[in-house]
Amino acid sequence: MTNLDELKKQYKAIPVPDELQATVLETLRPRRKKRGRYLGLSAVAAASVFVGSFTMSPSLAESLAKVPLVSNVIQVFSVTDIQREDDTIEVAMNRAVIEDFEHKDFENVLNEKYKAENTALFEEMSPTIQEGGHFSLQRDVSVITDSPNVIAIQRMTTLTQASAAQSVKIDNIDPANEWIITLPSLFKDESYVQVISDYIATQIAQANDSAMFFHDTNAFEKIDPHQTFAITDDGKLVVYFDEYEIAAGAAGIVKFIIPTEVLQPILASDYYIH
Repeated sequence: MTNLDELKKQYKAIPVPDELQATVLETLRPRRKKRGRYLGLSAVAAASVFVGSFTMSPSLAESLAKVPLVSNVIQVFSVTDIQREDDTIEVAMNRAVIEDFEHKDFENVLNEKYKAENTALFEEMSPTIQEGGHFSLQRDVSVITDSPNVIAIQRMTTLTQASAAQSVKIDNIDPANEWIITLPSLFKDESYVQVISDYIATQIAQANDSAMFFHDTNAFEKIDPHQTFAITDDGKLVVYFDEYEIAAGAAGIVKFIIPTEVLQPILASDYYIH
């Protein structure tokens, strides 16, 4: 059986012992005593944790909650969808599992979205894995904003094959209204694309390490209307670019904090950005 076959077997045919759910519940119960009830992972989430190993010990169960508890509104966990390591291949794909939204439909949409992202990424990389050779694929989840108005969940993917490249996805979630905040929704009209692009272009030109940015056909021109972004704990807008998107690999993930005074005239409101 090839490495790819083994990975697919792990991903699509995971046995789930009957006692797994009960063990997870029992281990995590003390975390929720102050709220009068205890936390349980869904069967789908539990089934995808640490593929191939279901001997649950307290230390193993604790590692389910790799992402810290988020505020008093929802719970966010990082669970491992698929994991393998041998002499030439290393794959560790984690995803977010969210619980405790009042409306389960929204919660389910988010959890299915994160599962689908990992599925699509794995399928995209399958031909490369099949080719053999040294290959590493890692996907990590973190909470980068935890405020009453915004919870930002970041998914960082690192692909290594001869050289490494990182890409990032971020969801900015309004936990009270239960929706995903989009970049266009923050502004009155489409003028934000040019306003933000002009500011970034100025910052690139003035940067001490401006030589790291591309200045040929790959030079930065303008942001995508749905460019990756995050809203910080203090209400600032940060725009992200994947590694190699606008600069040399040594720059890594590139991000720009956009001053609120630059955005103020075009903001739809100051609820998120202020």
